[in-house]
Amino acid sequence: SDYYNFEVLNSEIEIISTRDFLQREQKRIEIPEHLVREASVEFVRKSNGAHTDYFYWLRGSKDVKMWPSGPSYAEDFDVSQEPAKIHEETLILHFPMHVREGLRYLGGIPGLLRPFPFDHPVSVYSRKFIRYHLVYADFIWKAASRVIDVLGGPNAFVAAHVRRNDLQYKNVFIGAEGSIENMQELLQPKETMYLATDETAPGFFEPFKKRGFKVFTLQDIKKSNKHLWEDLGDIKPKYEGMIEQAVCSAARLFFGTPSSTFSSYTFRLRGYIHGLGPQSSCLYHTKKYTKEKFENTEPGSCTTSFKDDVLMWKP
Repeated sequence: SDYYNFEVLNSEIEIISTRDFLQREQKRIEIPEHLVREASVEFVRKSNGAHTDYFYWLRGSKDVKMWPSGPSYAEDFDVSQEPAKIHEETLILHFPMHVREGLRYLGGIPGLLRPFPFDHPVSVYSRKFIRYHLVYADFIWKAASRVIDVLGGPNAFVAAHVRRNDLQYKNVFIGAEGSIENMQELLQPKETMYLATDETAPGFFEPFKKRGFKVFTLQDIKKSNKHLWEDLGDIKPKYEGMIEQAVCSAARLFFGTPSSTFSSYTFRLRGYIHGLGPQSSCLYHTKKYTKEKFENTEPGSCTTSFKDDVLMWKP
């Protein structure tokens, strides 16, 4: 989570680490000494190879409200109903993560806000909070700007997110020939194309190059620019996904992968940047486009799940 700008986030809501929380609240809610000690040395012992002792202590504490409370979490999250009632004596509200018991927070924020009217105070505040306070750290944008410069600058290239390996929705996988055929009519001759992809097969994107497009991936750019991020500190591989989202947000057009949270957030970033215009359209490399179809596409309308559409970024 160090890829978020916590200075900006803390300007709206106080954020503390688990270690600080344990040390601050130990006496008040009787947190076991060994949990505080382990946190103080940045080491948390595993239990059953899956969950920390801290998690098990939370589950058994009288001061903790687990929310959602179990596999029926869909009911807990039904925001169209009365707000969840938390006992007034509860000191900690804990959002557990337990895949085997069905507790997994996989879903888009738009789905949580959609039951509220657009001008409802909860919707208005949530959208503003997410837009202006839950933002990537400066080094993510600085690293992305170097890549964007290599590609010719903002709007000088098109981008596509082609997810090929670990996405659970296998029905969205298509070959490179199909992807470029779908996008072709919206592209300019010999246009520069940036591909955010996890495809590793050599030559997979040859159909793009055979049609005259100048194709780049992040690995291509890093390989030909050895000192690309040298002065930005330790840019770890785990940051590259966020950097690529920022790169794609600056493209003339962006084609995403349906049902992908990576593509979904990229659409939202493009909405923040481009506003209500054709560049904020939700396009997918899996769908066939014509210029007429594109011109008649309503800006900000997304037709698949994880809908980071106009609901999220319209003022």
